[in-house]
Amino acid sequence: MVFTFTLNCQLMSDESDMDLFAERLAEEGCNDAMAGVGQPRRLALEFTREAPVVG
Repeated sequence: MVFTFTLNCQLMSDESDMDLFAERLAEEGCNDAMAGVGQPRRLALEFTREAPVVG
């Protein structure tokens, strides 16, 4: 089964460098999200992930 979900984040004022923020996420293994940065200090990450059906 495929799940799609979005995480909406409000960033602290010292996290304004979106390239650096994306690099940090990728270093931690979060490199499969589509990122949106349409508003200052806000970040939306949309994921589409496959997961097994339990039950």
